[in-house]
Amino acid sequence: MPLILTIMDDLANGQPVSMTYLDLWGRAFDECFVTLSKPREMAFHSGFTGQRAERTWRGRIKLLAELGFIELQAGASGPMSYAVILNPYLVIRRLHEQKHVGSGRINITR
Repeated sequence: MPLILTIMDDLANGQPVSMTYLDLWGRAFDECFVTLSKPREMAFHSGFTGQRAERTWRGRIKLLAELGFIELQAGASGPMSYAVILNPYLVIRRLHEQKHVGSGRINITR
């Protein structure tokens, strides 16, 4: 998992997403489904504090979705109410095939 989180941060171009992903991972059960109804709490557990904590957290969630590590669905809490966590290894493999992940790191995961 540490290598996968490092690759995720590398893909995020200076906006570390690994702690946000790890918080989601810890909240998910077998179905990999997470309700995003407590953004302030989730931001804090992801390591974000202060006035812009929730805003920063939302940005990281959007980035995780753009990279393909999660899928977002709208619901009662707005456009980001639910997240489905996808298999990170498969996402990284797909990104490698699309030339977004360098061979140096992907070879270590084989």
